[in-house]
Amino acid sequence: NLGDVMKESAVLALEYIKELINGTDFRKVYVMTFTKKATSEIRERVLSFLEEIVNDSCAGKEIIENIKRLDPNCIIELEKVKIIYKDVIFNKDKIKIYTIDSFVKNIFDRLIAEKRHIYMYSVDNDMNKEALENVLARLISDKSHLEKVKTFLMKERKRNLEEYETLIDQLIKNRWKFEFIGNNRIEREKYKNIDILSETERILLHSYEIISLTELEREEMLKDPFLTYINLETETEKYLYIQKNIRDFFKVSSDIIWNGNKTRGNKYKEAVESFKDEYREYKKILAKYIFNEEIIEYEKDYFEIANIVFSIYDNIRFSEKTFNNNDRIIYTYRLLFENDKYIKNDKVTDEFFEFFGNEIETIFIDEFQDTSVLQWRVLRAIVEGSKNAVIVGDAKQSIYGWRDGEKRLFENLENILKANPDTLKKSYRSDINIVSYCNEFFSAISRKDNWAFKPSEINSKNQGYVKAICMSDLDKEANI
Repeated sequence: NLGDVMKESAVLALEYIKELINGTDFRKVYVMTFTKKATSEIRERVLSFLEEIVNDSCAGKEIIENIKRLDPNCIIELEKVKIIYKDVIFNKDKIKIYTIDSFVKNIFDRLIAEKRHIYMYSVDNDMNKEALENVLARLISDKSHLEKVKTFLMKERKRNLEEYETLIDQLIKNRWKFEFIGNNRIEREKYKNIDILSETERILLHSYEIISLTELEREEMLKDPFLTYINLETETEKYLYIQKNIRDFFKVSSDIIWNGNKTRGNKYKEAVESFKDEYREYKKILAKYIFNEEIIEYEKDYFEIANIVFSIYDNIRFSEKTFNNNDRIIYTYRLLFENDKYIKNDKVTDEFFEFFGNEIETIFIDEFQDTSVLQWRVLRAIVEGSKNAVIVGDAKQSIYGWRDGEKRLFENLENILKANPDTLKKSYRSDINIVSYCNEFFSAISRKDNWAFKPSEINSKNQGYVKAICMSDLDKEANI
């Protein structure tokens, strides 16, 4: 029925058949989605829809009408469809419908694993404690590496082994960001003419003007660290004190460095507000100083330690012949983008097509809202190198954020690809109350997150049933 036909996987199947009718060889049509269930579902729909059309059934006629809705200029000849159907049925093994992970696996297996003479390997999609401990053990065994990490963590007052494991875990989980940056990391330049001593003196002079209105002594009014600062005698002592306690100079409550209870009321209001503005500018100067003296070096050390950890991790993975999906996309991404052999000017090359045995004329990507940044970089090169692309997704159904799925890519796809969007305005899957509830729920989220959500129209005549269960978090601070 029409309700079935207009589900996302069915729309993709209709688009797929339309491509074949318009003359594209199915061997040059690639479909990417996220789950094995979805690949099976799309495959089954393509075959069953073609069969219904060939049999000239009522369902087949309805499928033809829906294809024509997608493309009014599509000319559907029954005899031509029969030839297509026969070709597809006799060559089903040539149908290119993949999960994105399995597509990446194909590239990894043939371009990376085989070149390293790895013909069998195990798949471990859990970053378990043993793997972290193996990386840590090798890190500890190298004195120079250990010293580098120890110095880095000591700056953050982290000393126990659990902190080492946490650092390694965070680096590996966020490795895609390092790969994405690649060799494009910006060399930070220091801010010039940052004089924290004179700026501190200047902010104190301003505070003295306000304190003088109270007829109280500075020592009675000022709060630490400024109180301690003014009692130091030499510039060297003052400079070293600021340097050591610079974050305390940030933490003054309400942007007032004196006892605020003594400067309440209209008499002080204008002067206090003027000081607050100046103090905020003072904090910007302090921030620039911290950036110069700490952040630049911290970032440099962080990237250096990351490279050490990644090198150890890679050696372990390849020596043990154990990989997970994240490993494979990272290694595949690095291979494809390390030179112009497979991807050039953000488009796949002829050599890439040779790897697959033929060019990719049309690519379909389903559940795009769950695509990660690295996956998209690879897929975009294929999209840009193909003649046609159909990308289907629903930002509301994004569920792979935990493994770097990035729904914002889908939300901005129109601008990224300069593509023509086509929205499925009506929901054929759910009943009235369910769609209405989802519309209200996501409308509220969109207002909070500045997300351009468009409510769905309702096709069903049935009321349906919704039961919302609210759960408090462990601290009883928020309801989900």
